[in-house]
Amino acid sequence: MRYFLQILGSATVDSRPSVVVHFDSQRYLFNCFEGTQRFCNDRKIRLAGGKKSMFFFTRVSWDCIGGLPGMLLTLADAGTKLFKIHGPANITRALAATRQFLFRSDITVDTHEFPENGEEVSDENLTIRPVLLRRLASPTIAGTSTTKPNLLAPRYPAMSAKEARRILKSMFPTSGSNSGPANSANQLKRSLNSDEVVHPLSDRTKRVCTPGGCSPSAAESDNVPATEPAATSTSNEPSEARERITLAYVCTGPTVPGRLDPVKAANLGVPRGPDLGRLTRGESVTLNDGRVIQPHECVGPSKPGQIFLILDVPDRDFVASLVNNQSLSAEFLQKDGNPVSCIVHMLGNGVIGVPAYVNWIKQFPKETKHIVAGQNFSPDELVLLCTANIQHQLNMLDEDVFLRPYEDNSLKATEIPPNTTLSQPLTLVQFEPKLLVDVSQTVRFRPPSPNTPSLRSYLAVAAPVKDKIKASKWGRERSPQSPTRSPRSSQSKRPLRDYGVPSGVTFGGGDTKEVIVIPFGTGSAIPSKYRNVSSTFASFSNGSVLMDTGEGTLGQMFRHFGPELLDQHLLNLRLIFISHMHADHHLGLISILKRISELRREKQGDDQLPPLCVVGPTKLHQWLEDYAAVEDFGIDEIDLFDSKFLTGRTPNSPIDPRLAKMWSNIVAVPVVHCYQSYAVVLKHTSGTQIAFSGDCRPSNAFADVGRGSDLVIHEATFNDDMQEEANSKRHSTTSEAISVAKQMQAKNLLLTHFSQRYPKLPSAQKSVVEGPGGRLVIGAAFDSMRIRLSEFDKLPLLMGPLQALWGQLEDE
Repeated sequence: MRYFLQILGSATVDSRPSVVVHFDSQRYLFNCFEGTQRFCNDRKIRLAGGKKSMFFFTRVSWDCIGGLPGMLLTLADAGTKLFKIHGPANITRALAATRQFLFRSDITVDTHEFPENGEEVSDENLTIRPVLLRRLASPTIAGTSTTKPNLLAPRYPAMSAKEARRILKSMFPTSGSNSGPANSANQLKRSLNSDEVVHPLSDRTKRVCTPGGCSPSAAESDNVPATEPAATSTSNEPSEARERITLAYVCTGPTVPGRLDPVKAANLGVPRGPDLGRLTRGESVTLNDGRVIQPHECVGPSKPGQIFLILDVPDRDFVASLVNNQSLSAEFLQKDGNPVSCIVHMLGNGVIGVPAYVNWIKQFPKETKHIVAGQNFSPDELVLLCTANIQHQLNMLDEDVFLRPYEDNSLKATEIPPNTTLSQPLTLVQFEPKLLVDVSQTVRFRPPSPNTPSLRSYLAVAAPVKDKIKASKWGRERSPQSPTRSPRSSQSKRPLRDYGVPSGVTFGGGDTKEVIVIPFGTGSAIPSKYRNVSSTFASFSNGSVLMDTGEGTLGQMFRHFGPELLDQHLLNLRLIFISHMHADHHLGLISILKRISELRREKQGDDQLPPLCVVGPTKLHQWLEDYAAVEDFGIDEIDLFDSKFLTGRTPNSPIDPRLAKMWSNIVAVPVVHCYQSYAVVLKHTSGTQIAFSGDCRPSNAFADVGRGSDLVIHEATFNDDMQEEANSKRHSTTSEAISVAKQMQAKNLLLTHFSQRYPKLPSAQKSVVEGPGGRLVIGAAFDSMRIRLSEFDKLPLLMGPLQALWGQLEDE
């Protein structure tokens, strides 16, 4: 028998520690950070372990559960039919909050919230005992208190546990009997194929947000199917307060049978064959002469199952609860003489330096393996190796457009306790047949060499293009101090003018009409090693905007900007627009809002902080409000606008003062894709206009509203030879996107949202075309590319080398 645990991710912005325990028959995943499925794809980790998936969560926090919605859909597509989800109070409510966009009629999802006394969960492989830890500042442990009172009390009423379970059964009808699962499934199917039928779980009794404020409304209640009552309960049934609890998991592996001594068995007269197997399994056998042979006569003693702990201590206020918990003491855990084999420590800021915590670690024997991970001391190493490799290859073509990703492999602190191993992605702890820590898979990223044989054809095509750019106006205008690569140390400083426009910083001679566009996700449906899911960032002279925030957007921003500039850009963010409620367009939103909230709270009292406006469909607001009941991510610190109240606007329409600080007009345009899908046209106060399509079929209304745009960002999910699929899935082809931009009389077109099934570039025949409005420049988006609007006509020069590189990637 062989089984082991492995560390997924790392303690960085773009990956959080999680653990997968591998058995031949099953995988057990402890926490599922935002971006888990992309990490597993990048590192070729297979989480599908049969028809059942087992999840265990330490906290109801987006850091721990952010990858769950996407992982459910991906594993379901891979054939998993049963999902068992275990965690603390509110895990059911957190999952039920996703009812606005997460539903599958062909899978079963069961949740189990552990009570305070911590009942065990057992199967043929593991026995798992949860231990509840509470946030409390103990006077007996000096210097542990980090409590922020405003984080503790929920400001949004949570749905009752009973209501959450009912909603979950409606989201996944096979999860249990309800009033009509077949009818509910049929309604779901209609909602996906009609803009006139809403998701049967849509809640029309919650507040409706308008530019003028928020108020309760049931104006659209006639759209709710009569067989499905409104889903949300405003019950104030008591629930565990947000962020006060975490679960530790004490896991015990299977007992290993003793080894059979074949010589002893033969001397006792046991024949070769099934009887030997029975003895090994602990069963007695009766020989032909009537003698009964007991297992202990020829089988050695069995070996007790290995004990290991999954420990999540998010901040110092949990240390007192841990060290004073008798059931987590070494004496209690090892009372039967079976030592603890391994403890995985997932630690928040400052925990590793608390003396009481260090002393708790020291009580375990030296044989215990300690794996520690914490964002305040673990290095910011690159965790997506394939992605980093591609970005380095692109950087060889143009160092200004394609920046190398930020990394820092140095330790941030030195107070790591003795007898501990610093967690790295894919660190492996084997339990059987022999206890050992294996770091052979923990490879550091190595940049590709220009001498790599597979890059020769690409670099040969790139060389004359690089020379042409260097001799052009773009090369001459670059300062010799401009960076040629991202810093490899967090101490390195980047010139701000070359990396967007943080507050108070100007660029390009103070040109207020300049825009820098950075696509942080250019793929559709699911993240891949080639492209992340949808997100586009645009930086103006007085602020910036994010258009869609697919899963992993914050991590993409971190790798592009580095830690210092990331925080500046987040504080300078004025608008987030979510086009529709498909998961690949908004699952990165909560982590972004949570980080912005943390930064704003650090700067409380700063009157210069600009307002952050979030514009999206009604269902987005409902999801955010539902989830705010289980985790504080700063919903009260943002201004929510419903897209439907920004439709039909004209250039003379009055604009809300909260939006007017950056925009002279914002118009949302309903488009054909799924229910509540919108494109948007943003006109900056400088006069620069950007049009963003979201996902849609070609739209005449969008072309009319966006007429004369300086830049249109349009989805091109399918190549022209897949027109039928584009029609059926309500997406656009490359040629259709170009036609919309020509009809719009736009100056520049950035194609994005490419099918993940094909790493190749879109099949645009020309990079510059003539249209009714004159010359239209066409470019293809790549993750983390950076292009100034004034230099957009550089992109056609890059298409030849990019086609060569992407052809090589496709061959791989």
